Amino acid sequence: MKGMKFALVLCCIAALTGCAAMFGRSTSDPAVKLQWASELFSSKDEPVEAEKLIRDAIDMYELKRDHLGLAEAYRQYGLFFRSNAVSKFEDYYNTNGFLDEKVKFKDRYVKAIEYFNKSKELYADFGHYDVLSNLYISLAKTYVLTNRQDEACSAFTKSVESFTRFKKENQDVQEQRSLEITNYMEYVDLMKKQAGCPEEPPPPPAKPAPRPAPTSPYAPSEQPTRPEQPAPMTQPAQQQQTAPQSP
Repeated sequence: MKGMKFALVLCCIAALTGCAAMFGRSTSDPAVKLQWASELFSSKDEPVEAEKLIRDAIDMYELKRDHLGLAEAYRQYGLFFRSNAVSKFEDYYNTNGFLDEKVKFKDRYVKAIEYFNKSKELYADFGHYDVLSNLYISLAKTYVLTNRQDEACSAFTKSVESFTRFKKENQDVQEQRSLEITNYMEYVDLMKKQAGCPEEPPPPPAKPAPRPAPTSPYAPSEQPTRPEQPAPMTQPAQQQQTAPQSP
């Protein structure tokens, strides 16, 4: 009898496992949903299911009022709209559209920029300069796709500024920090050249800082000095000629 009950439990478990496999993965964690979505549109060319997971995550973060979670969800949505997986499903999206019904396939890059900017504003509020540096790169690449070169070049520059700020605030080893900043700048410079960005002029030499005003009451007052006046020219004394005396 006990053996039959045990076998029945095993059958139920197997049935539930089969149902889970049939209907896909399930989780109540929005961060996991975003991770799965990223895998689907980045490497598996399954954007339709990916968008469902992203929309679920956004709804969950909005319900929790989790602004940092929303920032990441918006970033992933931007990457989704810019992905090659979505581009491969042109016929599907022209026929069925996106879950965001306002978006047309031809305007997907514009929508990607919109979500990148929404994510950027939230991450900036939290001071996450490491993510901001990547976001500016994503923005720059998408601006290039929409022929907005000036905005792309500006985003590349802001990426370096964000990365430099992050490293200076979070790295203890000066040599390592400087090397990482240099490598990142070279990486961004290469992308800027590929995007056709003009070379930025070198920064002007720093001006010497003005001398601070003395605060001590015993400090000598600084009086403006007048230039020295040249001494007046004097005529040389004339030598008096004396008549020779007679012997």
